[in-house]
Amino acid sequence: MRSGCWGVLSLLLLLAGTAAFKITRGPSVNHLEISERAILDVTVQTCRTMAEQEGRDFVFPPRPLTASGVIRACDAAESSKSFLRAIKVIQTNNKRVDISRLFNPAFHFDDETFEVGRAIITDGLRIIKDSNKLENFEAAREKLGEITHPLQVNSSRLAEAATVQLLDDIRGAAGDTDFLRMVGITKGSIKALCFVIDTTESMSDEINAVKNVTASLVDSKVGTPDEPSLYILVPFNDPEFGPLMRTTDPNVFKTWLNSTTVSGGGDFPEMSLSGLQLALAGAPPGSEIFLFTDAAAKDIHLEGAVIALIERTKTVVNFILTGSSKFSIRSATTGNNRNFSFSVDESLRNLNIYITGNILNFTLTSPSGVSQNINSSNDSLATMKIMGQSGIDFLFDFVQFFQGPSEGFDVLENRPVAGGNATLLLTLTGLDSGTLTNVSLVEASGALGELSGKVEALGGGDFLARFDTIPSGDFVVRLKGRADGTSRASTNDFQRQSSGSLRASALTVTTTFDGGLREPGSSFSVPFTVTTNGTGGNFTIQATNDQGLNSTFPSQLELASGGSAKGTVTLTTRLDTPTGTAVTLTIQAQSPGGNDTNYVVLRLSIVSRATDNSKPVCRVTSVVDNCTPNCSQFTWEVRANLTDDNSTGIDRIALQKGNGTLNNSTMLGPDGENVTLVVYNASCCSPDFKLVAVDGAGNVGFCFETIRNAASTTAEPPVTTTTTTTTTSLATNLRMSSSCYFWQTILVMLGFMVMAQC
Repeated sequence: MRSGCWGVLSLLLLLAGTAAFKITRGPSVNHLEISERAILDVTVQTCRTMAEQEGRDFVFPPRPLTASGVIRACDAAESSKSFLRAIKVIQTNNKRVDISRLFNPAFHFDDETFEVGRAIITDGLRIIKDSNKLENFEAAREKLGEITHPLQVNSSRLAEAATVQLLDDIRGAAGDTDFLRMVGITKGSIKALCFVIDTTESMSDEINAVKNVTASLVDSKVGTPDEPSLYILVPFNDPEFGPLMRTTDPNVFKTWLNSTTVSGGGDFPEMSLSGLQLALAGAPPGSEIFLFTDAAAKDIHLEGAVIALIERTKTVVNFILTGSSKFSIRSATTGNNRNFSFSVDESLRNLNIYITGNILNFTLTSPSGVSQNINSSNDSLATMKIMGQSGIDFLFDFVQFFQGPSEGFDVLENRPVAGGNATLLLTLTGLDSGTLTNVSLVEASGALGELSGKVEALGGGDFLARFDTIPSGDFVVRLKGRADGTSRASTNDFQRQSSGSLRASALTVTTTFDGGLREPGSSFSVPFTVTTNGTGGNFTIQATNDQGLNSTFPSQLELASGGSAKGTVTLTTRLDTPTGTAVTLTIQAQSPGGNDTNYVVLRLSIVSRATDNSKPVCRVTSVVDNCTPNCSQFTWEVRANLTDDNSTGIDRIALQKGNGTLNNSTMLGPDGENVTLVVYNASCCSPDFKLVAVDGAGNVGFCFETIRNAASTTAEPPVTTTTTTTTTSLATNLRMSSSCYFWQTILVMLGFMVMAQC
């Protein structure tokens, strides 16, 4: 095993271009394609390993790999949307290096900035591993996109192999299940089911009912295709709230739920928005949250931050008011008959229609003409919510065009700009192929009706929709399309709508935070800029974070009409902050009079700097092979010693290939070091063995063995003539590479003699 920060590439040059990565010579590809190919490659290998270990059949998808093909191979149809979203988050943050760090040579390994560039990758790798350990997968995805950019400076088959090797190291540190969670593959159609519960004394009469309703909701989904991958519980009191508790086990969640008790509270308003902010920051995007309370919010100053998080994460929040907190909404239209129609295609299942409020009458009529109605004596206006579940869905983001080394679109992380044109990037999910026939922005008030955009197909399920104008009020995104090919829907036409509303703004809030490693106990600054394309004045600034960190920021900024102003948020972390903690910082600007707001949401990682960079070392001590061509009647055995040079010690070992039996024990070595003894037994029909060992610092070492070639008894694949030829060819071709110094340095660090001169 090779130690040091470039250890993740230790097998790169040996395996590049071989069947291990299925990489072939061909035209140069860009960063986005390299990232996607590498993610698909490592993901399908992970799913294959898990299937083999669980005794399930695995059908490798045809190459070139596609997201839909990998999802089918992984038997994870319900994760189609979240898998595509994870890939796009990684790609977006990779692409942003060419936008926000275009002139930073270290991110491109220009001007011989090897040491700084190397630190960017190693610090980023530390952030990813520690974030995964605390299940902060969104922070890990964002950082992964950033550090793969400098790794891919030479957009070739070799850059793709480097990305694969990096991902394999991350996979080894996280374990197969959490690696798949990082790339968005889980069970269940709802990524997380979250409950934010008021535990103040005034809930005494309601808490048992809340527990029963919550438990029933959890039980109704267990064992069904709708079973969520994650359960989250956030209690809130006054003045305390939290902690956020996460589990993948519904029984563990119900144990936490049953142990919830009520106490304290004092005055009537409670810290409901603080609890909700914690849930929104800690849940995966696209989750569903239920908030139970009997009181108004005391922390109303968080309203803007909560709305910003709901919009950015596209999370559905259900507010359930109990006890005496009742309200009604009246409308001048009461008493008038109105017709609302909606389309239902045959891919939808579990269709639910929710009507809240009291109305004189409603009639529901099915396409076949069957009707249902109900009468009430009250005259309050009702609202209707229609929900269904389907494999066909879509991702969307507002984007803006940028120019640089690679032109493209960058995702807007806040509200789109009011008063001008807008562009949506949409991706269809759950379809092998399909097309969009219409994309529209539908204003909630109905004043403008539907604003249809000009749709352009980009390929691969991606579409652009361009709009000449954008609604001034709340609106939703609605699309209509047609499924082609092997869609699950027997009816080709479908219609979908965003789960929440959006709003444009005359303000923009941007930041230039570098996203680097921040240690517990440190203070750091986040600079930001507020710009308005409207009238000037004093703009109110609010900065909040979900971890309760102390912060300072200007309460107001003076902006001229059509002008901008700069500010800084300074955060101070606590010394006891666990490494890998993700801090969600929301910076919001509000116009004079409060009728317009916008925001920026940042995810900041608090990580202890690594002091241990040495990988665990594996030494195979013996291989017993009694195999014959009749493999089912015989077994083989591997014995190996695992050691770690630093005091962190080996934290976890696991099989990454092979479905035999693994046993281990610990003893003291001759110099007093801890040695982990590993014994692996398997059927001769399972001829390959790969072990991953992770130390306390997240460094990953691998142990390889195979009986496909009885002469191979080394801990790593032997260097063959073919591999030597590949390395020599690469060295010779360095003269032709624009990144000559970069790859030459990698070769030298890996111990290869490089004869070519740059």
